[in-house]
Amino acid sequence: MDIDQLTNLQQHPELFEQTITLIEKSFGYQKGESFKKDFYPLIEKDNSHQNFIFRENGEVIGHAGVKVRFLGNSQFCIKVALIGGVAVAENHRRKGILTKLFQNIFENFDETVGLYILWGDAADIYKKFGFFHAGVVFESLGSKNPSFEKRFTKTKFKSLNREELTQIKNIYQEFTLKKYFSFLRSEKDWENIKNIESCDLYILKNKDEKIVGYFCKNKGMDLTGIVHEYGFLGEAENSLFELLNTFKTWSPAHPFKEITEKILYQGLFRRGNLDLLNQFLQTRSQGFLKILRWEGFEVKFLIGKKIVNIQEAVFFEYIFGNLLPKDISLPLFFSGLDSV
Repeated sequence: MDIDQLTNLQQHPELFEQTITLIEKSFGYQKGESFKKDFYPLIEKDNSHQNFIFRENGEVIGHAGVKVRFLGNSQFCIKVALIGGVAVAENHRRKGILTKLFQNIFENFDETVGLYILWGDAADIYKKFGFFHAGVVFESLGSKNPSFEKRFTKTKFKSLNREELTQIKNIYQEFTLKKYFSFLRSEKDWENIKNIESCDLYILKNKDEKIVGYFCKNKGMDLTGIVHEYGFLGEAENSLFELLNTFKTWSPAHPFKEITEKILYQGLFRRGNLDLLNQFLQTRSQGFLKILRWEGFEVKFLIGKKIVNIQEAVFFEYIFGNLLPKDISLPLFFSGLDSV
């Protein structure tokens, strides 16, 4: 039977709920949990043309969604394709459906994005498609500090007024995007964040009732009890140590080794358009870093005046790790609000 019926949710919106059911079953969602709430930016209506599905006799048997974003900081950025909601019906696995879904994605985006990023536990499966671990995140122990938590007001993004949201945006710009490479957020992206209802927002105000710090905790079953985004301005930055020592917190880097529980990877990376990737790396390093050749499983690149050959499986781990000189390093900070 021919199962190669590749389409998308924009063409078949009537298959939306069936697609969500497939994803939630594949991911092991429990009653009361909602993929629609956790990953709203991926499956919202305006992105439906990039929610690719396979059908058989009207039944959705496979899905892989793409969300195009810009990864960078206040000076540099690169266009990336985030891949999420990857699922194949159990009785249709090992039939090449996943391969065809990925082939379709690569055919559609290879010319326009410099990187692909996905989040998933099946690293051994995804490496067959050229995805490899990269980026480091530290998970702090968290030991509970009621006095710290009491200084913050617990709320939701959708409950903020316009001025409060503007203050959060400013902290993200001044704290996150000046320290790390993270996802640039358009007005549309901030509106989408309001719909991630499973995320709790904690805000800290000064005596003038202005927000000077915030953190985000929880978002679906993978981030239950985890702080996955934070930002502080001025003297409020002193709260960072207390945050890391109060909750389990995912942080890109911090000096407090005594409160670090374990080190995790931030995602799985795959090369997109080589010219776009090279342009980004050269611009960031002011010409210090340049890819010379990427053939098969090996990458040849120039770092300063030194030519280095490295396996593609560890290239992104090297580039987005802590081995490069500080002035050209690419420290990543991926929030759960941006992951798909």
